[in-house]
Amino acid sequence: MLGHLSRVGGMRLRIAILIEGRPKQKLIALSKRLDEQSKSRIILGNEALPHITLYNASFPNGAVKKIRSEMEDIIAKLPPFSISITKEVDVKDGYMALNVRDSGVLYNLHKEMLKRLSPLRDKNVKINPAIPKTRRELIKRYGTSNAGKAYNPHITIGLIDPVEMSKGKKALAKTPKLIYRVKEIALCKSPQSHISVRGVIARFNLADK
Repeated sequence: MLGHLSRVGGMRLRIAILIEGRPKQKLIALSKRLDEQSKSRIILGNEALPHITLYNASFPNGAVKKIRSEMEDIIAKLPPFSISITKEVDVKDGYMALNVRDSGVLYNLHKEMLKRLSPLRDKNVKINPAIPKTRRELIKRYGTSNAGKAYNPHITIGLIDPVEMSKGKKALAKTPKLIYRVKEIALCKSPQSHISVRGVIARFNLADK
């Protein structure tokens, strides 16, 4: 998943749900356990915050003000909602992730962000020709391959050598099911790495009713 595209200019931003409190600490502990057993290249913590991506793309410098305005409108009437962080382990290209389930709010939010935020993104990105055609087409259309019908809400726990997959799955086998109450959505700086979320630019609180 690394190296899908490179920026000509601008910045990469991620709109995400940041996991906080005890669930955050449990996910960090799980990531460290994975590293102990399978030498993960990415370990959750201060440099890689546990999160669920709603949308991410490269944007031109100066786009933040418009993004904030669109986000405030998107979540204006959205009340807090619950998600379930499951025991299901999603494995892809060495990435180890836990799947996330909800009543459909995440996908609806994602679709709304595609409609409102994708037109604002930086179109001047170079796409790696070595990645599969379906992913290239998604990146060309949305700025990311985790989009549209391919959107899969998850929490990445780590990145290991594919030959370590069986050991990695065992490390996550006793993952407790977690219920998390989403009360805010964050706009963050996001380096090219698939998992990195660093520097919160803005937080959008969901409206209690």
